[in-house]
Amino acid sequence: MVPLRRVPILTADKDISLEQTAISADGHLSAPPMRSRARIAFEETRIGESTAGDEVADSSPPQGDIGLHETHRSDAPLGDKPMPRLMADSGDELRMKALIKGKLFRGRSTPIKIGRFTVLDRLGEGGMGVVYTAYDDKLERKVAVKVLRGEATRSDDSGRQRLMREAQAMARLSHPNIVTVHEVGDFEDQVFVAMEFVRGMSLDAWMRRRDRSWREVLAVFVQAGRGLQAAHAAGIIHRDFKPHNVLVGDDGAVKVLDFGLARAVEHAGSDDLAITAKSGESAGHALMVPLTQTGAIMGTPAYMAPEQHEGRPASAASDQFAFCISLYEGVYKRHPFSTDSLASLIGDAILGRVAPPPAGSRVPTRIFKALQRGLSVAVDRRFASMTELLAELEREPEGRRRRLFASTAFAGFVGVAGFGAAALQQPAAAAPICTGAADELAAVWNGERSEAVRSAMSATGVPYAADTWSKVQPQLEAYAGAWSAMRGEACTTHASGHQSDHLFDLRTACLDQRRAAFAGLVDTLASADAAVMERAMQALSTLPTIERCGDVAALTAEVAAPDDPRARLRVQAVRETLARAAVQENAGRFHAGLATLAAAGDEVAAIDYPPLRGELALRQGSLQMEAGDYPAADAAFGQALWTALAADDARTAAQAASKRMFVRAARMNQPAEALRDLELAQALHVRVQGDVELTAEFENNLGSVYMMAGDYVGAREHMLAAVAARTEAGRRDTVLSAYTYNNLGYLETYLGNQAGAARHYAGALELGERLLGRDHPNVHHMRLNLGTALIWQNRLTAGVPLLRTTVDALQGAQATGLPVYAWARSRLGLVALHRRELAQAAAEFEAARAAFTAIDADNDGEREALYGLGDVAAARGDVTGAQAIYDGIVDRLERRFGADHPETLVARVRFGEMWLLHADRPLAALAQLDRITARCTDTTPDLAVLCGDAARLTGDAKLRLGAPGEASEPLQQALALYERVQGGSSPEIVATLRLLGEAALAQGRRDEAVAHLRRAAALALAGFDADHPDLATTQFSLAKALAADPAATPEARELADKALAIYKVRAEAFAPEVGTIEGWRAAHSA
Repeated sequence: MVPLRRVPILTADKDISLEQTAISADGHLSAPPMRSRARIAFEETRIGESTAGDEVADSSPPQGDIGLHETHRSDAPLGDKPMPRLMADSGDELRMKALIKGKLFRGRSTPIKIGRFTVLDRLGEGGMGVVYTAYDDKLERKVAVKVLRGEATRSDDSGRQRLMREAQAMARLSHPNIVTVHEVGDFEDQVFVAMEFVRGMSLDAWMRRRDRSWREVLAVFVQAGRGLQAAHAAGIIHRDFKPHNVLVGDDGAVKVLDFGLARAVEHAGSDDLAITAKSGESAGHALMVPLTQTGAIMGTPAYMAPEQHEGRPASAASDQFAFCISLYEGVYKRHPFSTDSLASLIGDAILGRVAPPPAGSRVPTRIFKALQRGLSVAVDRRFASMTELLAELEREPEGRRRRLFASTAFAGFVGVAGFGAAALQQPAAAAPICTGAADELAAVWNGERSEAVRSAMSATGVPYAADTWSKVQPQLEAYAGAWSAMRGEACTTHASGHQSDHLFDLRTACLDQRRAAFAGLVDTLASADAAVMERAMQALSTLPTIERCGDVAALTAEVAAPDDPRARLRVQAVRETLARAAVQENAGRFHAGLATLAAAGDEVAAIDYPPLRGELALRQGSLQMEAGDYPAADAAFGQALWTALAADDARTAAQAASKRMFVRAARMNQPAEALRDLELAQALHVRVQGDVELTAEFENNLGSVYMMAGDYVGAREHMLAAVAARTEAGRRDTVLSAYTYNNLGYLETYLGNQAGAARHYAGALELGERLLGRDHPNVHHMRLNLGTALIWQNRLTAGVPLLRTTVDALQGAQATGLPVYAWARSRLGLVALHRRELAQAAAEFEAARAAFTAIDADNDGEREALYGLGDVAAARGDVTGAQAIYDGIVDRLERRFGADHPETLVARVRFGEMWLLHADRPLAALAQLDRITARCTDTTPDLAVLCGDAARLTGDAKLRLGAPGEASEPLQQALALYERVQGGSSPEIVATLRLLGEAALAQGRRDEAVAHLRRAAALALAGFDADHPDLATTQFSLAKALAADPAATPEARELADKALAIYKVRAEAFAPEVGTIEGWRAAHSA
């Protein structure tokens, strides 16, 4: 048997396509034939353009359902309005109270300060301290400031340092579902933490406000779970997760707060002791009050895991347990354990007595099962991570899954789409001034426009139109809502005197550009065709973010607008035009985008504002690149770069440098020229490193450049950095991330690392199915990639269904023109050939050939199908027919490329493989393989696997010719090459080890043979399907080697029996092997 993997090779010819499906710069996935250096189709990701609470004690309004409540207007520093009560009257706070009174009696005109923050009001008091609203004078934003309780901070340095470390741990977390910490500092010998301010209520209050469906509750908890997931990834555990420590913003954002009990995992449990409830406490009080006494387990008993109750260290699994208790409460309206007393609760928790769902509950059984597992007493019985738990909770019946993700995936976006994370509640006095925000979008997005988009999508006739609309519609609604909220908040903040005219102008200009982009997208979708449908989700995901319009630091860092008001208006108008052109680009309407820019060119020249010239050139270059005019794009990027540098516009310059490197390397096949800009581009990106999408684009583009330059390790590092940048910012779940994962899979395939490729392709497919839908064309390509990577690892059970899904979905007349359909049929042909199902293999290859020919004659895909048909002919005994097919392929390649071209060398290896494995003619095989030897003297990574295949097949041929001594050297060479690029395991490595073992056994070196074959069998058993023929072949080879030692004969017989059982699954196809093993078994019977 030969591993199913086929060797991908880089070539320099522009007409050769790609071996593995990758994402092109226009967002499409290309078909996966043999590689071309000039057409590596890496996705060039594009640039689109967030509070704290505590446990509030008796500070809510009478209805008791608002977690953070302001009793009077508090959007300005304290002056003559009533003085807020800053501290509780407990003994712990007397010192702070005296300090505040001292400040108060010096006069109301002196604002109360905590660090640089001006106190506005007192929000409430919790277990860890007191929370105030405050104003950040430096960055002009409202914040929440928590002053941690004084007892721990003053008692000794270790307690103080612990609180500082915990607060700093919070500052390391940056995620849409985690309250952001802006600053940690000292205030009068106490620790304070300044956090983003969120208008909203705690999750427990949110659930009490009205009767919530289990789906509503689950959707909110999944977002909270994302926050825990991100914290765990950063090495932080919460230690006191509960509904009261989750905030649901008025804008829909869900954020985990009060990581005041969190601690870096390496320090977890260092000073934990078993808890003892205070005598005299009521059961309810003992269960719900946080335990934060010195030397005690930290947490709230009702939500603590068994290990916490027993005094053992808390871990991420403890947070998972608390999460499951909280979600159980949310969906079943009761606690999973008895709450009659602290003793009964602890008893149920440590004994695993989880209450069954209430009678008549409509919550699916799968939810209860997931919660039951998360509430396991043993840590190792719970989910391995929050990631796995959330995946199980989100697993819906197919009919509902798409709607659930469409409604919840965008909630995180809405949650951060406000200044300081959420729109502030408007004071009543400002209402008459700032009431028209929603009306400003009425002409852009309304019921009529929504119906126009839906109707246009439906009229395209594409099979995924309804699914795409179900995902697009709620996100358009959410974007419009976020824009209106930000517009209203900007107006109110300015009207109240807390933002300058200059800052208000910056925010308004930013929002106007986003309105233009949004309007352009709606117009594009309302006239959608099939091409726009493919890119609809990508275009939506690359809309410039609303969040940036509330980022004071980012807005003030941009190049100043012209001083002349009339010029400013003209610049703004052009920038809105550029925003519309960007939407056209992301929707795939490149020439329309260029026409839009052409209409703005004269105006840009007339304004004579240098930064605008750079912006225009940047967008023009990007559209020209997507339209395929690479020299013009290169020139435009150069103009944008130098113009922006001269205008000190670092953002435009950084984008231009990144895109110019990409077009030169990945589109013009000039990686050396691209790398000339490396130091400049890196320096520019240091200046804009806070921009997540710009950073991710740059890292992705650098990965493409390094790939084209032959530095595959460097390419992988940069693409992984692109994924990490988005993940750390909470933006992993985007279409662009899916494309970057696909690029990484492509890169690993290129390096021969199919296991790594499969992991990345699986990541791409998971995101693709969730964000684009199962029937989206790009998702079919992702599914093809993963299926191919799996079968190349001899994991046919997992890989074949993926290929079948693609074929079944695309059956019909249209399928003949789709590369993904053709490639899937070709891969299924390889599987059938490997299983010796020759009629099925021939049918698959013929179907693939017909589909490829309908696309383009004499392409890489057709050649792949012809290879398969040649192999089938040889396996059927038609050696003449097989040779004619292969001779024709080699002749065409030699005439087209030359005898030493990599594509020709691939054909020679395939020719030799056919002679050896399907026709059993080792001498004819060697005649082909010998021509490659000279080319493999100094192998680069792109040739390593090809040369490894040639060496392995050469060794196999020598063995078949009875020359095991001559076989060992090429086999050792093959093993070294494979291990260099594939690591320690692959089907090629298994096959080579098996052949080395057989060669050693033939030379009488039994111990060496057994060592090679044991390793091969172990790798095959761990990595192959349990019924894979190559596993049987390896096990029987080991059995024969072991049988040379009588003491090992029982093990040898057992292995032979296992191999025989595998072959008997397809006994007719593998009749020779069945007969051989049965004969051997009879000769070695007990």
